[in-house]
Parts: sequence; structure tokens; C-alpha cells
Amino acid sequence: MTDLWRDWKPILVLMVLAPFLAEVGSGAIPITMFFLPGYLLPYMIFLYGVQILVIREVAVRRNIGLVGLWCLGLVYGIYNEALLAETLFAPLTSPLETFADYGLVANLRVPFTVWILAWHGLFSVLTPVLVVQRLFPDRAARPWLPVRLTWVLGTLSIAFAVTHFLMGEDRQVQDGSTFAIHLALVVAAAVAVCAVAMKAAPARRVAGLDQSPGSLWQPFTVGAALYAVLFVGTEVLADSAVPWLLFMVFFLLILIVALWAVGRAPAVALDTAVAFVLGAGAGQSVLGIVFGIVIGQILWAVAGLLFTAAIGVMLTRLRRSGRALPHGSAP
Repeated sequence: MTDLWRDWKPILVLMVLAPFLAEVGSGAIPITMFFLPGYLLPYMIFLYGVQILVIREVAVRRNIGLVGLWCLGLVYGIYNEALLAETLFAPLTSPLETFADYGLVANLRVPFTVWILAWHGLFSVLTPVLVVQRLFPDRAARPWLPVRLTWVLGTLSIAFAVTHFLMGEDRQVQDGSTFAIHLALVVAAAVAVCAVAMKAAPARRVAGLDQSPGSLWQPFTVGAALYAVLFVGTEVLADSAVPWLLFMVFFLLILIVALWAVGRAPAVALDTAVAFVLGAGAGQSVLGIVFGIVIGQILWAVAGLLFTAAIGVMLTRLRRSGRALPHGSAP
């Protein structure tokens, strides 16, 4: 059963936290601008908030675990980067100059596509959902929205994104056949990844059992290391202009090993999962501090410091928490 009014707090936190982590955490937008209505409201309604909320509802109702939730994050990445921002396609603007003309196939930025979709799966979906589950453990295992409202919000989001794409920049700069290929790839990829997410539903459930305090450092460290290798390391490879097929092999190999490691057991403690994503977030925050100082972007460095401090506080609270969460607190 759902109680929309009783669950307004976790709903609101998730809708704000998801774009905050993705946009401010990555340095895409200064922290001083994020809470302005002209930025925050579109992020909550059209780009992140509603969409991540719908994904969370689907995951809870379909009993989808960590691997499946991350796969749904790939679908969200398609929604964001392909249909709305259109960053996957050359010669449109790339948010990372390193990938602008790297590994183009039919004007599709292949290396950037796998890189950014994996990033969204981790930071735009998995991290905010798990963190909010931990912040509201008594409400984590049940849906927050009625089924009909979930369907309406999901349908409207898809309709908005598809309409935008059909009328967007990619349609204007590509010839008809290339645009048709892009559209077909977007649809096929979204359907395929959704199917994988449904198949992965039983894999690596999130149980509600707290771990011993010392054991949280291991998933935290693994998360930080995975971020360094999978995202920073591969971006360095792209910047070094290694053959893009070699980039793909390396990236996918690391990703497959990580997914295999996550899917080995049927369940994982919620605190362990949160510690893992906090580790990845800490890796990104430290990079933001260093990068902000090097290029003279003080706001980026400040945002990185704030994120690092927040991660430290949450990790400390996890380690000091002595009570068990309700069993089955799963996304």
C-alpha cells in the first residue's frame, strides 16, 4: 500500500538529491546556481527528479536488486544524454572534449556512450536511491506512489523526451538515414537494457542487516577504486587517443568484472551498498577538489569539499549505527 502524503519527505529528498549529486557533484553546475528556481524545478520535473522517482518505484514493485537498478540507470542515461541533452551524437556539443570526436560510428560517440551511461547508472540512479533508502529505512521496502500515478509520470516523461528528440538538434544536423539509425539505436538500447534489468531482478538483493562497523571500509574503498579505474582511468585512455576499440575492451572488461562481483551473492546489507556508492562519490569529490584548484574554479573545489565532508559524516553515522534496519529494505 502507498500513502503519498505520508511519504512526501523521501519523495522530495530523492527528487532534489538525484540532480544535486549528478549536476553539482560532477561540476556541471555551480552549487550557487543549483537551488535557483530556474534550475532546480526543471531538474526536478523534466530531467531527474520525477524520472528517478519512477525508476525507484519500478525497482521496488518488481523486486529489482542492485544490478537491475543500475541497468535501469542506463535507461535513464539514454533518456538524459540521448533524448534530451543529445550529447551522444557528433557534431553536437560534448560535455567532455576528450570524447568529442573519439570513436565515432555513424556520428555516434561510442566510447562516450558506454562511459556516460555507466556513470548515470551509478551516480544519477543507484547512489541517490540507496542513500534515500538509508535515510528513510522504515519506508525503503515499499512503494511511495500509486501504480496509476507511476504509469502516468513515466509515460509523460517518455513522451516529452521522445518529442524533444524528434524535434531536436540531432534531427536538424544529421541526414535522414543517420538520424533514423540514431533513433533505432536509442529505442533498441532502451528496450534491451530494460529486459536485462527485469532478468536481473533477483540478483543481489539489498537486505536490511547492518554490517559490523569495520567492514564498511572495504566496500567504501572498492567504490573509490572502481571510480578511479572505470571513469578516471578510461578518460585518461581516451585523452591519450588509444584505439577506441581497445578503450571499449578495457572499459567493458572492468565493468563486467565489477557486475560479476556484485552479483555473486543473493543479498547485500544496505549499509554495505551505501558505503560502496559513498566510496565512488568520494573519488569523484576528491577529483573535483583537485581539478577545481588546478584550473582555478574555486566553486568546484568548494563543492568537492562539501561533498567529501557530507560523505564523511554519513559514513561515520553508518559505522556508529547499532540498530538493524527493517529486513528487506530494498530498492
